[in-house]
Amino acid sequence: MTPYAGRDVPKAVSRRLRRPLGPILRALTAVCAGAVVTTVLSLGMPPRTPDFIWRGAAGASSPVPPAATALRTVAEVLRTEFGLPLPPRLVARAYGSPDGFAQGLVAHALVEPGRAAELAGFAAGVALPGTLLLREPSLANPSDEWVRLVAHELTHVAQIELAGGEAPAARWLAEGMAEWVAYSVLDRTTPGALRTHRETVLPAVCAALDDGTLDVAALGTPEAFVRRAVRRGVVPTYHIAFALTDDLIGRIGLRPLRAYFGAFRESMDADANFAAAFGLPLARFEREATGRAAMACAPPAWPAGA
Repeated sequence: MTPYAGRDVPKAVSRRLRRPLGPILRALTAVCAGAVVTTVLSLGMPPRTPDFIWRGAAGASSPVPPAATALRTVAEVLRTEFGLPLPPRLVARAYGSPDGFAQGLVAHALVEPGRAAELAGFAAGVALPGTLLLREPSLANPSDEWVRLVAHELTHVAQIELAGGEAPAARWLAEGMAEWVAYSVLDRTTPGALRTHRETVLPAVCAALDDGTLDVAALGTPEAFVRRAVRRGVVPTYHIAFALTDDLIGRIGLRPLRAYFGAFRESMDADANFAAAFGLPLARFEREATGRAAMACAPPAWPAGA
């Protein structure tokens, strides 16, 4: 699930994210061309992107060619640059309004109408096995915020592929990984996007430390994650998920995250899978990550006598 496009993008970056989509796609295609040989061979993955199938529905519209091209291009980047598997066939539905998106959630994700309306108020995309539901209010002129949205949701599809289906993975890690990949993709066309986002999320982490709500375990289930987002704010919740995942990836890389989701093919024990993939129990990671966040949030020490 992606927070509504643009809500958590810093203004300095957001202005750059509204560039025409054509140059961005050309840049991403160039990235793919340089990575395809080494990455595909090392991962043993088929040298192809999914076949995207556009379906109509009540409240849905077929994406215009630039939006469709972006989906295919981003899928190729995820496959070649990040080693993320995608199914051979994906059904994609795009909605131009919150009401249409809510109708899509009811019809295709089997979400209760009240819950669908709540989700449509802040979410811009939902990934299901083999299916994407995407909200894009500017289908006629999509920007690279669309790239960020589809990169996030395609990462969720890849997580489902790795796990062999829907899995009880830690929600903060699923959302944090999707945000990390999305901003990493943007960083290839908008240099500095990932670094700027790291700086942007820090206040949310510091605030959670101050009020004692940086509770990783409490962000583990989809229900708890959404409750926190509704109660304490969508943007801060996603910022915390990104910061925790960025800390994890910075220490051990992306490969263990792929192993974590892949472990659900053998076991549904999320805590055991976390410990096996990352080499430490969740409680210890939380203590260590909290300590590193506290150091990052600490005010600078002034020299004596200053």
